[in-house]
Parts: sequence; structure tokens; C-alpha cells
Amino acid sequence: MPSKLPRFLLTDPFTVPPTQEEQKALTPEQVTLALDVTGMLPQVVSDLLGDPDQQYYFQNDHGKKCLTRYTPPSTPPTQAQLDAWAHFGDAVRAWQALTLEQKEVWNTDPRRHDFRLPGYQWFLRQWLRGKI
Repeated sequence: MPSKLPRFLLTDPFTVPPTQEEQKALTPEQVTLALDVTGMLPQVVSDLLGDPDQQYYFQNDHGKKCLTRYTPPSTPPTQAQLDAWAHFGDAVRAWQALTLEQKEVWNTDPRRHDFRLPGYQWFLRQWLRGKI
């Protein structure tokens, strides 16, 4: 399958640009992996990679870029999952509503050092366990 991607894409702005022969030899997967992006790819790019109904996304795996096929969940979320997500959202909104002085109290709380947590995560831990 001939590539429909532009041939002027560079793999790294600090390296010598590839020659025209090298650019022509790149597969769509190589060109796509050369881009410095993460997240879901546009459908147009996913279509070039093969199956037109399949979506792909980039993720960082221990510092390496990986092109991964997106597989939507086969079942809808359970009520317990929805409740947990809502509870976590409440905790985040509660942290955001704190003043700088209140956040500083959490950031300097000595109990958080036992768990090596920053103040934000210590606050979330206490909120999610019902201690606040």
C-alpha cells in the first residue's frame, strides 16, 4: 500500500534530515512513530495504518513511544465503578477548593512522610478512606 503521508516529515529536528530515498522507504507506521505525540490518533491517520474501523493511540512505555490498538471496553461501567469515579472527583474538587494556607498544612503534615506522599496525594488518600 503506498503511503499517503507527506514525505517531508523529520524523525528528529536535531538530526540530519533523511534523504528522499530514505523518506520513500518509510512505512506509514515508521512515519507515524517518528512524530512526537501521545494520545489518540486522528481517524485519517488510523485509516492509513490498515483496518479503517480500527483506532490507534500513542502511549509512553518507560520512555519509549508505542503505537497501540485501541480496544473499547466490552461492557459498560458498573454502578460501583461510577460511584468510585464520582467519589474520586469529589476528592479532587475538594482539594481544588482549599486555600493556599490549607494546602500548605497538608503539604507539611508529618504523617505523610511515613508513606512518602506529597500533600495532594496525602489529602486524596485521607478523603477516599473517609477520614476527612
